[in-house]
Amino acid sequence: MRTRFMLLTAGLVLVAARALAGTPELQACLDHVDSGAFGTSQRTGCENQELARQDHRLNAEYKKLLQQTRSAGSEVSQALVAAQRQWLAFRDAWCTYEFKTGAAPGPEFDKAACLAEQTEKQADLLKESQY
Repeated sequence: MRTRFMLLTAGLVLVAARALAGTPELQACLDHVDSGAFGTSQRTGCENQELARQDHRLNAEYKKLLQQTRSAGSEVSQALVAAQRQWLAFRDAWCTYEFKTGAAPGPEFDKAACLAEQTEKQADLLKESQY
């Protein structure tokens, strides 16, 4: 019983921390989540919307950086393509791990939040790498 309570508490802390770290759009979505029976699925929906926004942003930043690296030579652009492919494999594997080890509020939420957060971080990194 105590372990279950601790897992639930940890899960709620993660939801709160993610809400504070997310974008204004994510925060607005989470602010409208019903805390009733469908709260977890609604939070997961918010994270999936955030993932779509961050994925769009990631693709835009990647295209900009790739265009810049092409002027630096094919080896540089090939290195970027390889790095991005490896990052995608890492992100997916890590978030699958989080899904399999997920606690409250639920593994689907954990995976969606993980994908959105990791994608946001990578988009930031690609933007910072532009010259």
